[in-house]
Amino acid sequence: MTTREDRRQQRLRQNAYDNPISLGCGACHERSMCGGLSVAEKVFDCSAFCCGKPQTCDRVCVHNPDFSERKWEVNGFDLGNVPRTRATPVPDLPSLFFLFQHRGRRLRPFGSGMAMSLYEMFERGTPNLKFSGRRALEDAYLMAPEAPFVLTGAGIDKPLERWWQMGERNRRRGAEALWSIGPSLVTTPNYSLFSDRPRTDDLHAIKRIATVWEEFASAGLSTALHVNARTEHDYDRWGDFIGERPEVTHIASEFATCGLKRTEWHIEQLGLLAEKVGRPLGFVVRGGTTNLPSLMAIFARVHLLETSIFMKSMNRQVAREGNDGRVAWGPMRTRRNEYLDDLFEANAAVIARVNSGSRL
Repeated sequence: MTTREDRRQQRLRQNAYDNPISLGCGACHERSMCGGLSVAEKVFDCSAFCCGKPQTCDRVCVHNPDFSERKWEVNGFDLGNVPRTRATPVPDLPSLFFLFQHRGRRLRPFGSGMAMSLYEMFERGTPNLKFSGRRALEDAYLMAPEAPFVLTGAGIDKPLERWWQMGERNRRRGAEALWSIGPSLVTTPNYSLFSDRPRTDDLHAIKRIATVWEEFASAGLSTALHVNARTEHDYDRWGDFIGERPEVTHIASEFATCGLKRTEWHIEQLGLLAEKVGRPLGFVVRGGTTNLPSLMAIFARVHLLETSIFMKSMNRQVAREGNDGRVAWGPMRTRRNEYLDDLFEANAAVIARVNSGSRL
């Protein structure tokens, strides 16, 4: 059932093909960075999304007293002034990684590719690792020795914001610390863009993503740039940024929270971005397994971060291949205090088999 809020969100979605640019965008100082707003909702410009409470506002809005400070903390919204860095080769990686929150109720190392949250590597709000080295990390997550693993920076806003609020010096220290535990690939934080906020908030988020990408890459980490975007122009700017920087070898995105039509729009824009860049790119996707064939037609290599296995297995759910070719879950009886290695591994095998139909 479509709610009133769903309909409103649909009217707020950028669509330059069907909607004219908002009248107030023509005189905006940020027009060259933003590209303008083209939505079905009747708004003069993006200032219509101002909350009207500047003293308590945490958005990057021109009516916020801290606007200038927030803008210059990212050295302006121009992506061109992000420092260049050297290219860090990405090793040959599995196509499928399973996201783990901790070791779970297991006794033996997990044999398949594992992924973990970037933020779970650190003491909260600090650049200090929780682990003394790679061996300690392997013990904590029961990961096979020297196995490839991915750290994902996608997540809810609080840990992402804590990472940014550490400041550049500590973020760089954290990136250097990560290098010591040897992740195969790290994806950048996916600072959020919202359809009902001033565009300056989006531009700030985009610049933060690019800034943290440079900090990771400069520390020698193989890094995937998370290309969050709200408009066609956002994707166009990412295409320029990536096209001018051969050191960007992988990009990332997530489709777990997108509706079908918006997912189709994002995939279309990703295709245009890849065409503009004009060289092979790796792609790390979190969620949206039904979109794998489309993504594989665009990118040289696609790596799926599978997010359901950990909680499903911990809750004694067993995977099977459904009649529609997708993974279906059902309950499984276990003995009290039974270890779940067999269940984890069986579920991983089913998920890998189902997704092999996409030729991952």
